Amino acid sequence: MGEVFLNFRDDPQLRVAIITGAGEKFFSAGWDLKAAAEGEAPDADFGPGVLRD
Repeated sequence: MGEVFLNFRDDPQLRVAIITGAGEKFFSAGWDLKAAAEGEAPDADFGPGVLRD
């Protein structure tokens, strides 16, 4: 997934990423999307180094 986001970041024609989950469990964005929409930054570094496949 990390490589996908790096490709997204580097493609100037892409402006929106839609992330969905599938299966019988749940999906979490990983941080407060409402806070993000209001311009708040996450408390941690969410760069490529923290992504796992």
